[in-house]
Amino acid sequence: MAKLDAEFSFTGKLGNLSAYRRKGSKQVILRQAGGPSKDKIKNDPVFDKQRRHNMEFGGCATGTRCIRKAMRPLQQLGSGDFTGILNKMNRSLLVLDTTSEFGKRNIYFSRSPKLYEGFQLNDTNSFDSIVRNPLQYKMDKDTLSAEIIFPALKPGINFFVPPGNHPLYSFIVTIGILPDLIYGKEKYQPLSVPRSGIAQSAWFPVRKGSLSFSLLPDLASSLTEAPVSPFTLMLSAGICFGTIGINNEIEQVKKTGAAKIVGME
Repeated sequence: MAKLDAEFSFTGKLGNLSAYRRKGSKQVILRQAGGPSKDKIKNDPVFDKQRRHNMEFGGCATGTRCIRKAMRPLQQLGSGDFTGILNKMNRSLLVLDTTSEFGKRNIYFSRSPKLYEGFQLNDTNSFDSIVRNPLQYKMDKDTLSAEIIFPALKPGINFFVPPGNHPLYSFIVTIGILPDLIYGKEKYQPLSVPRSGIAQSAWFPVRKGSLSFSLLPDLASSLTEAPVSPFTLMLSAGICFGTIGINNEIEQVKKTGAAKIVGME
């Protein structure tokens, strides 16, 4: 793998070369096209094992898309390649399916939901590095409801803001349905449609902190039908920062904040 310097930089294809930037990096990666054709990989018996690996890799990617949809409003608070990390975590679930054949193993989130609890979306500033006290929460899978109780925050004691102009902050909470993934008809299918509900707090001044309060995200209004069992209920929380913009309106500061998966059931 080669890297381009600032004096000669481009992205896209140039002959048999391909240049691209990875998310979270300004460095341009250069690679050369090559290897067997797509048709050969798809049909040649020699590549049977690779086809099975590719199919399961696609299943892990589908699982990550489901996780992202179940926490959709918080994706903006992520940084770096948290998608790639989730893909690897999904594979650790996939290999637990010992009854299905290799290449068609299912992903049962509902059997190991605790694996994802505490997962941080931001690798620059984690949620726990900003809010130093643990969050208290309740979840009810039968009623598809949840509540998160945020602690009273005191700047410099249990509340540490990333560097920058961040005079205001607000919390966002999501509750989502994360379905199990079953292989069928030559691809992985979620048993239900991933859904998410949201609740957001008021904006608080960073220099004063805030008193303890709770948020109850609304999932029911986004559902058109009950989820198919088995599924996992996923509760996530994030913190975003704001500044005063035009006409004294609060504008969210881009590419800042943090989020994490709080609980799964």
